[in-house]
Amino acid sequence: TYVGDRQMIEGTATITFANETGSEAIVVLLRYETGSAALAEELEFIEEGNSVVPGTKGPAEPYDEVDLEGSGALMPGSHTWMVDLAPGTYSFDVGPLDFKTAGLWRAAVFEVVSG
Repeated sequence: TYVGDRQMIEGTATITFANETGSEAIVVLLRYETGSAALAEELEFIEEGNSVVPGTKGPAEPYDEVDLEGSGALMPGSHTWMVDLAPGTYSFDVGPLDFKTAGLWRAAVFEVVSG
């Protein structure tokens, strides 16, 4: 589940992911321009709270991937990052390492506004 605000003011944020499975997982945080066609396409593909098997489809472009250092293969347990969030709408996706065939879950969508 996602715990946090749906709208935040730009700046540094703490992101914590708790992998409560028995397997390694991945986390992807993407930033889209709020109201953009790419955001609409991405949210049509995976709505918040839903999962999908992406196969060969990548995220709708253009987007910026937020660097969550060391987020490649996350072992079970808690993982925390400090990130600078710029204005835009963010998708927070999680899944197993084989997400292209097993599925990807959109845990949250939130907006960051200018302060």
